Amino acid sequence: MFRWLFVFILAFSMSMPALAQRNNQEFRAVWVITWEYINPGWSASKIKYRIRTILDNVKAANMNAVLWQVRQSGTVYFNSSYEPWGYYSNYYNYPGFDPLEYAIQEAHKRGLELHAWFNTFQTYSTHPGTPAYEHPEWVNTNEDGQFMPKYKCVSPGLEAVREYTVKVAMEIVRNYDIDGLHLDYVRWNEFTDDDMASAPASEIEQMKRMDGMITEEQFNKLMSPESGKRYIYDVEHPASGGVPAGFNSWDDWRRWSVTEFVRTLHDSIQAVKPWVRLSPAALGKYNWSGWNGYYVVFQDAALWFNEGYVDQLTPMHYHWTSGDGFYQMLTANCPACWEQWITGGIVAGRLYTVGPGSYRLDEDNVWDNHPGIVESSREVEWTDGFQFFSYASWEKHNYWETAAQTFFKKKTKIRPTKLVVDTIPAAPTLSLTKIDSMNYDVHISPPYTLDSPRWFAIYRSLDSTLDVSNDQLIALQFSDTAFTYRDSYWGQEWQEGRYTYFATMLDRYWNESDVSNAETGDSIPYYVNPPVQAPEHVIAAVQDANNVTIFCDPVENADQYIALISQDGVNFTDTVVAYTNIIEVHDLTEGQPYYFKLKAANSAGETPLTKRLYGVVPSSNATQVLLVNGFDRGTNTRYDYVRFYAPAIANRGYGFDYVMNESVIEGKIALTDYDVVIWILGDESTADETFSSTEQEKVKEFLKQGGHLFVSGSEIGWDLDKKGSSTDRSFYRNYLKAIYAADAPDGRQGTYYSCQADPNGIFAGLPDFSFDNGTHGTFDVDWPDALTPYGGSRSILKYKNATSTNIAGIVFEGKFTGGSVPGKLVYIAVPFETIYPEGKRSALMS
Repeated sequence: MFRWLFVFILAFSMSMPALAQRNNQEFRAVWVITWEYINPGWSASKIKYRIRTILDNVKAANMNAVLWQVRQSGTVYFNSSYEPWGYYSNYYNYPGFDPLEYAIQEAHKRGLELHAWFNTFQTYSTHPGTPAYEHPEWVNTNEDGQFMPKYKCVSPGLEAVREYTVKVAMEIVRNYDIDGLHLDYVRWNEFTDDDMASAPASEIEQMKRMDGMITEEQFNKLMSPESGKRYIYDVEHPASGGVPAGFNSWDDWRRWSVTEFVRTLHDSIQAVKPWVRLSPAALGKYNWSGWNGYYVVFQDAALWFNEGYVDQLTPMHYHWTSGDGFYQMLTANCPACWEQWITGGIVAGRLYTVGPGSYRLDEDNVWDNHPGIVESSREVEWTDGFQFFSYASWEKHNYWETAAQTFFKKKTKIRPTKLVVDTIPAAPTLSLTKIDSMNYDVHISPPYTLDSPRWFAIYRSLDSTLDVSNDQLIALQFSDTAFTYRDSYWGQEWQEGRYTYFATMLDRYWNESDVSNAETGDSIPYYVNPPVQAPEHVIAAVQDANNVTIFCDPVENADQYIALISQDGVNFTDTVVAYTNIIEVHDLTEGQPYYFKLKAANSAGETPLTKRLYGVVPSSNATQVLLVNGFDRGTNTRYDYVRFYAPAIANRGYGFDYVMNESVIEGKIALTDYDVVIWILGDESTADETFSSTEQEKVKEFLKQGGHLFVSGSEIGWDLDKKGSSTDRSFYRNYLKAIYAADAPDGRQGTYYSCQADPNGIFAGLPDFSFDNGTHGTFDVDWPDALTPYGGSRSILKYKNATSTNIAGIVFEGKFTGGSVPGKLVYIAVPFETIYPEGKRSALMS
């Protein structure tokens, strides 16, 4: 989808100084958990690809930072002299490269800060080399002196623990060019001996318990007089020894011990790299009602903020799921609000950023509350931005472009606090090169030879008044040398007039220089505007053995429609130009797959090519097959999966027409005009919809009229039967003839990657085949649905070696609900395009 950006200047009241942060100043980040970027069994190249994909998405949302998990349960995901590699790193082994170093480099390339997310006193793992293994005497005890047998946490009350943990943290600060260190679990634990009885046996499962929230039931149990004994003592401070000397209560001592760690670590960072910002993942409630930091887990985050022991306060506001709730919690519901307790830090000018729990908005089906939460939080003058938990929720909803089109429409930099350094850097110089009417190269040179990289901000303005607060920030770059940035107007709404470009240099504290020299591009009058976007709603239709017609929607300002033609989907060797939105392609070879990409043009220029690849197979027979691509999910960054279907269909002697599912939804093509429909769904899931209500109605009508449907996708059951509405569930069971059995064969992610034919099914005799684990050119099918036949369907494929929930495909022949003639369905939960090699796909299609 093309993104439209509007260049405008917002007027803000001078009486509301903090709203100036919305004028190009706002911290925007997402948490990234270890298992979201690395998994055991992944190759180094796959991990790197995953890291780049995550950072590309974060940048696409107009964010400017990531909270990147590097320490978890006493294991690490960087080269450490203190602790072992984590479980997700090739089962506690070196993954072939340093993922933290790589992530930092790639983040900075994209204009993103990287804050190393560091689990502090949560050390569940007992793998050799971890604190709980090497120093079992550091683990917390209960009032009877018993050590935690599970969910092992080391005691903040032990000086040895504090000193050791500072050393591990400072290893990161000294050895890596991070922008911040983000402390999670920087508190005492909440566990009782009752929790030990119910804890999962596997440390890996224990590790998946996240900080920030516990259920109301868990909290009530924790605070009940009948609750089990809490693990909030240690070997040097047993309950029997009484309150430690110098303190009035156990609670005061516990809060002091955590504060002492934070203060010492902050001093250590300031002595080495004072620009590295220390931030704590504080509980969402400071000291009021229920699950709060101050009284329950002895975390005094307000003190840290007020005294300057942290540089940025980043609470986990997961209790609240509405804009009004956030506003009340921040400022309006005092004393049950943050503002009353952090005035010292606010007056000093430290950064306070809001922490929405995106996972909660997903779980509670209020995902669309994000804009309201952002806007309400911005009304609080002392807030400085947001960190969302976590990446997986945003990926599930493919929310990146939506955010960039709405509440994060403007790119931003980060507000300088001026508490450590308050000097103005020298300004860079700028030059401008016109590439064509739609593209300019902006060349930026540092003011002098830099000994280390700095941030550079590039702006453009529609007038001669250069304003770093209000003019459009088009790019942040991190560099120590001269560089060039390409500014393209494609996908943007531009105005008649001329853009003036200028730049600034910012130090690591985000102090900004004066503006550079300015240069102005040529005027862009409306009448020479090129077409605004590539053609949409493309239909590739076979006419006969040698001729194909390509239809698309008209494109504004276009007077030419250009099709590039390929026989392999990679190398485009021929071009056809049409002067309407109907492109005729002649002299093709029958039975040969052909692939197309389109663009629109006029005398002023051309659009980019369509991202999506289209394809057909010409045939002298009346076209019986329609291939529908419904794969829109964020994991589909290739848009060329028609290449994996076309040869298999052609080998069966069939031609086919090809469309995207949007053309079906909008009624531009009728399924009932075809005998066979093949539907591509990849790993499309809940956020993107496998079958929308409109698609469901069209598929139902097709099947009721005797159509034959072949559909493949790994998340269809999860979307429709597990997470869908009653209407979705009815469609899934009555027309796709299956019941969702499990999210993966035997419920195990990333374990089974091969299938075998059911000896009594239509694929009997078909050799076993494998599908992609992320290393065979498509995508990792790590969560393929397991199915149960329903309503007269039969099993045809099983996941090889899976023992319980192991059915991968079903077939149904007969009348569908409401139908008068028999239809046919083949549904497999393995995306067809991920089966390899090509011969296996052809055998299956036969």
